[in-house]
Order: sequence, then C-alpha cells, then structure tokens
Amino acid sequence: MEIHISDVLTFKDCRRKWNWSSHLRGNLEPKAPYPPFFVGRGIHHALQCSYDLKQDPVTAFKEWAKAELPTEPDAKILDSVELGIGMLRHYRSWAPSADEDLEWIASEVTPKKPIPFLVPGPELDITYSWRLDGVVKKRSDDTYWAFEHKTCRSIE
Repeated sequence: MEIHISDVLTFKDCRRKWNWSSHLRGNLEPKAPYPPFFVGRGIHHALQCSYDLKQDPVTAFKEWAKAELPTEPDAKILDSVELGIGMLRHYRSWAPSADEDLEWIASEVTPKKPIPFLVPGPELDITYSWRLDGVVKKRSDDTYWAFEHKTCRSIE
C-alpha cells in the first residue's frame, strides 16, 4: 500500500473528498478536469520529454494536450492550454542559461520509504511515496540536487 502526500493533504482538508478521490478508497476523478492541474500535468510531461528525449517542450505539450483534452473542452481549459504554451515558450528561452551547470540524471523519480506500522494487529506493508521532477548533478561542485518544477495560477 502506498500513501502519497496528495492523499495526506486531501485527508487533512476534506475527509469526504479524500474518500471519493484517494486511490486507497473510491479512486474517482471529476468528469471535467480542473484547468490548473490539467495544464500542470501537461507541463510536467513536456519538460520530461524535453530533458529525457531532447524534444521541444512546446511541441510535446501541444501533442499531449491534443491527446488529453476532453471531447468538449470548455473555455477555461482552452485558455489554460494557451497559458501553458506561453509558459513553455518562455521556459524554452530561459532554461538553457539556467541549466548550463546542471547534468540531468533522471526524470520523474519516485522514491519510496517504508513506514513502520506501530498499531497492534496484522502487519501491513505501507510505504510513503512521492515524486521528484528530476535529479540533477551540479557540474561545478559535483553535488546532486532534487529538481522541481512548480506551476501555479495564482500565489496567495
């Protein structure tokens, strides 16, 4: 059994939502995707294609969006896709100088940490799992770093 940080946060925020959405429970998804999360998934996909496969991130994102868009997308989803394309165009021009000192090691790394179950009863095999967008090595000092891309619609 894997416990993800998103499950923990949803559990703390709203037990009913957690019960319906968690892969440990109902594993249901909304009929229409939430635009910021939809585009965030696409951007992560595009950046993984860029770093691992040396593909253009804008092209990878457009192909992903074409395949993943709902059959009848609403204006908010379409606007968010356009925003994602703009973000990746900027990233494509900014990243080469920012990444000069970095050697890309791996994308979408999923570490897993076993969690000891301290409650009496049947022994359960539980791991805490999370995902890193990448692991990089800094060439100037041979140190390794977790690489994270964050997207947001607004900052509170």
